[in-house]
Amino acid sequence: MSQVPFRRIVVLIKGFSKTAYEYQLDCYYLLKYIEYFKSVAGGAFEDNEILIIKKCSVDMLKKMMVEIRVDFAVIVYIGHGATQDNNQLFQLSENEIIKPGQFVSISEKVLVILESCRCKTNGVYTIDLTDKIPKFRDGGVVRCKISKEESRRRYIEQIKKCHIGLVVCFACSEDEEALDYIFTTELLEYAMNWYSNRENYNPVLSIVDVMKYIPISLSIFKPDVKQHPVFIGVEQFPFVISRY
Repeated sequence: MSQVPFRRIVVLIKGFSKTAYEYQLDCYYLLKYIEYFKSVAGGAFEDNEILIIKKCSVDMLKKMMVEIRVDFAVIVYIGHGATQDNNQLFQLSENEIIKPGQFVSISEKVLVILESCRCKTNGVYTIDLTDKIPKFRDGGVVRCKISKEESRRRYIEQIKKCHIGLVVCFACSEDEEALDYIFTTELLEYAMNWYSNRENYNPVLSIVDVMKYIPISLSIFKPDVKQHPVFIGVEQFPFVISRY
């Protein structure tokens, strides 16, 4: 009997852009995420494992919630957001605002990354996607760079070790703004620097470990930035694969 292939997906969702310039910036950082997840560092996702949605609607999300079933999902939101009644909101389109936590039903193991503000608001009507409640030094050793196939193997192996669960990464703390894509820039730069470090031989770095570092890095190198990324969840989902 043939083994059932491991199914994984990265879903990149661009929300509503208020201006043409904002649209260009949103698309630029979407591309940065695509480049990262297709790289050896990001797990070597194939084109057919990455879904890019630049113009999304509630109906489209509902359809995907029915059709997509995978073993592991990474969902990245880039756009405007806020918090209301302790729920994260995301502006999907000009007239549609959702609770992104409701889209996690496509898998039992999900990593959510939100490049979005969390300022408090009230009186905002949101559209339900589902009836479910959201849960949210070398020493003379020559090291060989791993292949994309090996990156995929390590990535999937690590996911299989993880329990069912959800990890959500916020670009800022509640009642803060997500400024100038600082979170995404710091997240991907740290991941690539760790990946390239020759001291990191054969390990996998989890998203939880990455998220523990990001606020420290911002406080040291960008002390004037009043933005404090936070995360919820404990599962050691892979985020960076070592280069060697």
